Amino acid sequence: MLQEYVERAYVPGAAALRRRADRENGVSGALERWSRHLAQHWSAIRFGDRIEHAGAGQLTVTVAVHLGAISDQSVRVELYADPESAGAPIVQAMTPVTTLSAAPSAALYRATVNTVRPPADFTARVVPWHPDARVPIELPLIAWQR
Repeated sequence: MLQEYVERAYVPGAAALRRRADRENGVSGALERWSRHLAQHWSAIRFGDRIEHAGAGQLTVTVAVHLGAISDQSVRVELYADPESAGAPIVQAMTPVTTLSAAPSAALYRATVNTVRPPADFTARVVPWHPDARVPIELPLIAWQR
């Protein structure tokens, strides 16, 4: 158990610290610019129409997402459902399927989940993403579809 904890927590944490401390690779500066840009433009994220198809033990959700000045490479769009009883939440990445011509930073995102839960249990959300960031610890932003 201790070995697993060291391998899953300490080793990746030490590697991340070395990457950030190395001034030549620019990771710490890139993270600072990324977090500042997201914090400045986060309030512009908007959700549009949502389409749901449920049946045969699957749910497919398609939703329009407008990111404003935020790059789709800086975030993840996800389909989320709270856990049932003591289980874990369902978190499924949504993928862009087409851009929306009316808005250059908007796209339709889609995800399919194997579930018999009703569509109303699921909500689209946008969360920050960067390969060197530890979210939500370092950047606790989240945009929920309402």
